[in-house]
Amino acid sequence: MSDETEIVEDGFELLPDGRTRFQIEGRTYTLRRPRLGEYKHLRMMMVDGGKVPADEQLDFMTKWVSETFVALSDRALGDNSDDWPSWVGTGQFAGALLEHWRAVPLAPGKTATAT
Repeated sequence: MSDETEIVEDGFELLPDGRTRFQIEGRTYTLRRPRLGEYKHLRMMMVDGGKVPADEQLDFMTKWVSETFVALSDRALGDNSDDWPSWVGTGQFAGALLEHWRAVPLAPGKTATAT
């Protein structure tokens, strides 16, 4: 998968370097790979989100996506969540991002070392 791979309209692509690229209504957005503290914060938000009543889940997901884009995106998603595609507000979407960030190996040329 190259950095130039076309993505599906109104969809997202998980890149091998940990970034995620989106195309929503013809605009392209890129989320960088989160730092450890950012990842822990976003993951803990999802854990806490599991305790939110079902009728409040969509509002919770809107907050999670908004915080994710503010922290990691190269551009704002937009303030009106009613204009976002419905797949953005799902737990499956958030789960795919968290799993991608957790599973991506170290950057090329880097190795883990024990101290």
